[in-house]
Amino acid sequence: INPDYAYAYASRCESRYELDDNDAALTDCNKAISLDPHMAYAYRERAFVELEGSDDASAQSALRDAREAVELDPGSSTGYVARCRAQVNVEQYDAAISDCTTALNMGDDGAWAYFYRGYAEIQKQQWERAAADFTAALGRSSEETGSYYWRALAEYHLAEYSTALADAGSYISAAPDDGDGYLLRARVQLAMGNRAAAQESANDALAHYRIANDEDGMAQAQAFLAQLGASSPA
Repeated sequence: INPDYAYAYASRCESRYELDDNDAALTDCNKAISLDPHMAYAYRERAFVELEGSDDASAQSALRDAREAVELDPGSSTGYVARCRAQVNVEQYDAAISDCTTALNMGDDGAWAYFYRGYAEIQKQQWERAAADFTAALGRSSEETGSYYWRALAEYHLAEYSTALADAGSYISAAPDDGDGYLLRARVQLAMGNRAAAQESANDALAHYRIANDEDGMAQAQAFLAQLGASSPA
């Protein structure tokens, strides 16, 4: 086996993944692993590609590959970030928090370790820790605009309504077609006592959920409007 040859496929896998060409990326990572089944880099990159899948099989494959990457190269912080992300996908939140913390303790200074640890903390209702991690994620990459949404949610649960409202607004500006941002803003506005603004935001959320044919989102927005005693627009 020529390890440099396998590395070339793994490197192209990473490049294609960054270009959202996931099918071609997966093919390259598969080729790299077939040439060198002990290359942690190839397993790690294949895990990242598989994490883009929407089914349980992809999530489980990503977790297996991320575990293999860590076993083959336990000195790589990126492997722990990959396993953290994979564990978030299969709702193993305590393990995800542990792995992202390990990555950070190893010196990883990217946004992803903070982001996915924050997301796991949200699921554990660890609001203060989550808010701090999303702040750290935004400090390292303002492009990961989902951090605004999750930080706003944490702030809402911490009754920090002014900052939650600002973060919800930042998320809506970055993702104006996502009904979740409007519905979160509605919840914050209601907590602040502004029922009229909350009703307007909830109606905006409902409109965007309808465009996206998001039945669960529509049900949530309609339930919120019913709580307000407001009728939803036809």
